Amino acid sequence: MGRVPTYLKPKPQGQCEYTHTSLVNRIFKNSSFTPWMVYLPVVGILLTISFIKMEFSFPLIVGLFLLGWFTWTITEYILHRFVLHAQPKNPILRKMLDIAHWQHHRHPKDDQCFELPVMFSALLALLIFSVFYLIMGTISIPFYAGFAFGYLFYVLMHWAQHSIPIKQVPNFLKPMWEHHIIHHYRNPESNFGVTFDFWDRVFGTRETRDVNGK
Repeated sequence: MGRVPTYLKPKPQGQCEYTHTSLVNRIFKNSSFTPWMVYLPVVGILLTISFIKMEFSFPLIVGLFLLGWFTWTITEYILHRFVLHAQPKNPILRKMLDIAHWQHHRHPKDDQCFELPVMFSALLALLIFSVFYLIMGTISIPFYAGFAFGYLFYVLMHWAQHSIPIKQVPNFLKPMWEHHIIHHYRNPESNFGVTFDFWDRVFGTRETRDVNGK
């Protein structure tokens, strides 16, 4: 843990505390299943609109859905690396990042702060959808359904990586568990992908356990 800065260093005990006000803490915290309750119906509605109202063909919907999911993976990487791990000097921005992500690093076992507070993620989701719609028009609807589902898959994987011991997961999943463990406990400036390590490989930010012969 030598390369982990103090503000990200995992603590053996305790839980996330965003403010000294318990009510505010309860508002900011959310279960990892809260995004599923919020966004899975959105995915279903967008796909229904694509089929019934837009009358897009099935192959087009599937293709745009998968393209949206793929786009989520690079978005996940960019947000994690360049936004959530940014180091602004402004104290307000630092507090926002502390709420959004740094608290999770300090308390990686607190399942109430695995994800961005849903009130923040909802605003970000609306902004991203608006940008896609302005650029792509109506085909952004099934595209964004895939993008949002990619986020939900990320939420599920992230929850599992922090909740299920690596010894209990199938062998094909263990590399991603190790990938994320290294990000938290060894080098938070590496291994930004949570669902896949593809973009870490592409951009040279992938670190493995056997680095330096270990």
